[in-house]
Amino acid sequence: MVHVRTRHPVSLWTGTQKPETNADRLIILGWKSNEKVGRKAHSARCISVPLFQPSLGSDGEKWSDILIDAVEKMQKEIAHEYVTECLNANGGVCNDIPADLITPDAVLKRFNEQEAGEDSSRGKITGEQIKGWFSETLQPFVVKKLAENAGLLADNVEFTEEQLKEIQQQANLYRSTLERLAAPVPKIDVQTAKTLKKAVELLPVEQRETDAVAKKLGKKLEAIINPPEHKIVSLASL
Repeated sequence: MVHVRTRHPVSLWTGTQKPETNADRLIILGWKSNEKVGRKAHSARCISVPLFQPSLGSDGEKWSDILIDAVEKMQKEIAHEYVTECLNANGGVCNDIPADLITPDAVLKRFNEQEAGEDSSRGKITGEQIKGWFSETLQPFVVKKLAENAGLLADNVEFTEEQLKEIQQQANLYRSTLERLAAPVPKIDVQTAKTLKKAVELLPVEQRETDAVAKKLGKKLEAIINPPEHKIVSLASL
C-alpha cells in the first residue's frame, strides 16, 4: 500500500539535505533582510516534495521541460507564501506545510485564478457582454428612473402603451451607448460619459462594488470624464 503524505516537513536548510526519495525534489526557500524597515531575514528552509511528472504523450514531450519548470516555480511561490506567513505568525517556527496546498492541481487552480484576475484588471469587455449585462442587471433601474423623471410613477398615474414604448426606446439608447465603451478608445464625449456614469450608479453601492462589468464600465467612464494627465518632459526640466 502506497503511503500518501498529507503534510510535508519544513526543515532548516543546511546545504546538505537530499530529497526524501528518488521521486522527490527539494524546494529551497530563502528570505532577504531589509535594514530600512528593521526586518531580519528568516533562515533558509527546505521541503521535500514529489516530482511533477506530467503525461503528455509523444507529441507533447517537447513541451515537458517548459511545463515542469512553470509548475515548479509556482509551487515554490505558493510554498514561500505559506511558510513566510507561518514563520511570522509563530515566532520563526514552521514545522510543515499541507501537501494539498502545493499539488499540481493546486498550482493549476492558482494559475487560473491569477489569469482571471489579470483579465479583470485589464478591463477588457465586449459589446455583447455589455448588452447582456444591461438587459439582466441595469435596465430595470434605468427604466424606473426614466419613468420617475416622466412623472409616471406618481399615484394614480397609469402607463399608456405609447409611453412605455418611449421609455423602453430611451433605455435602449443608454444600452447602445454603453456598448460603445467596448472600443479601446470609445468615441463618447464627457457630458455623455457623465450621464452614463449616473445610470451605472443607479445600481446599489454594494452591487457596484462586486459587479465586474459595473466596475469596468465605471473605470472607463471615469477615464473619459477625468482623463489622466500626460506630463511632458522637456530637456530644460532634466
